[in-house]
Amino acid sequence: MMSSASIDPASLGVILTNWVPSRYIQNSLWDGFAYAAVAFSHGSAAARNSAFRRLVEGHFGANWNETWNEAFTLLYDAAPIYGDPQGMPLKLRLPVPFSTEAELSATLKDRTPAESPFPHLRELLVALQPSVTKNVRDFDALLLSVRYLEALFWRQSAIQKSAAAKLLDREAARKLIQTISDRDRTLLDALNTDWNSGRPADSPAKSTPLYGMEPKDQLVFQWSRATAFSADLAVHPDRFCALLQSAGLLQ
Repeated sequence: MMSSASIDPASLGVILTNWVPSRYIQNSLWDGFAYAAVAFSHGSAAARNSAFRRLVEGHFGANWNETWNEAFTLLYDAAPIYGDPQGMPLKLRLPVPFSTEAELSATLKDRTPAESPFPHLRELLVALQPSVTKNVRDFDALLLSVRYLEALFWRQSAIQKSAAAKLLDREAARKLIQTISDRDRTLLDALNTDWNSGRPADSPAKSTPLYGMEPKDQLVFQWSRATAFSADLAVHPDRFCALLQSAGLLQ
């Protein structure tokens, strides 16, 4: 249906906003705006049928095909939720990356982490990347968002999955925490580069916990904390091994 505002002659239009920019990667959410624009102008049925195709063709300058369709379908099917998944039991819950011993210990209690759909979604977007001829930086931001989600869910489950078949020994544990630390740093470098390209590099939202905000509201800051934590464990692997031993994951 058309919105009541769009058919009211007294309506001057609609403003669509997205709040708390530190929650997300800049310029990565044009799909949501595109969907809303088509829905307001042509109705929800048209938005479902054509909004993403219009975005791909008009904004990214690419030809719509089955790979694009699969990528956007998976993007929305896989999008995690924050908070209570009541009514959506099959949806992934969005975790905050562990950055303290207490948070890591709580994470290690999950013995059956869900399979992540984000590696495949990243592969789809990488395959589509050469076809993008317009607004390349916006597509790169979308891809970076998927890379973040892939890294986040891998990080939350890598330890348990590594120990699933056979408990880790100390050397395997040392190598694993070093791998986690290296991957954390690589992504943080990409997140910092992206932030500094369009946002104030000295913004408190990037480097300081802000009053009234939850951890999920400061994506780069929380990943910075997580990266510092994994780097410290990589330098002091005995601490990491002690946590694994407490969780029953170390020989």
